Amino acid sequence: MKKALFYLLSIILIQSCSVFNQTVHEIDLVNKSDRYKSQFNYYNAQEFRSPFIRSEQTIVKEVYKDSTSFLVYDLVSVHKQNFDLEPYVYFIVDYKTILKIEVDIYEKENNHRLSEKTKMITISDATQVDVVSRYSHKEWDDFMLHYRLNEDYVKQLTKANALTIRYYSGANMISLKLDEYKLKRLKLLLTMNNYY
Repeated sequence: MKKALFYLLSIILIQSCSVFNQTVHEIDLVNKSDRYKSQFNYYNAQEFRSPFIRSEQTIVKEVYKDSTSFLVYDLVSVHKQNFDLEPYVYFIVDYKTILKIEVDIYEKENNHRLSEKTKMITISDATQVDVVSRYSHKEWDDFMLHYRLNEDYVKQLTKANALTIRYYSGANMISLKLDEYKLKRLKLLLTMNNYY
């Protein structure tokens, strides 16, 4: 009875930890690797007048029998009337060390959304009619970036006390600071080490 209760509590604890750290573990039989994947979302840049809208960053750690690779996939959305993002990403570690990473794959997608606001009005015979009162049109660019983290960069990131990710869009900087929780999640992802 005590063993069964112990196993039940262990399973609950393991599952709650996996939900807490939001890291997905997958076994890739095709590439013969263990994959650990975590997504980081950013909604605010540090700069006051930034073209930044939002960013989704997915980091994948692939553990092979003899090696490990770290792949990063960034989706960065910026307002339309700006320069394209430069094909480099900068990791600023502890406010001093700058890791410059050249992007392997760089794609741009133009997006727009047209929305209308309606309001109900009553005409003379007490009939109600929907009338369009306003249109709004939004345009933005999505930049999809793919790059790799080398072993030296990973070592520095696992020892970091503070981390900011920087992009450049013409004269504009886009700085995304990882809060304490995101930094812990990143370190946990980078240090996981299994091979099936």
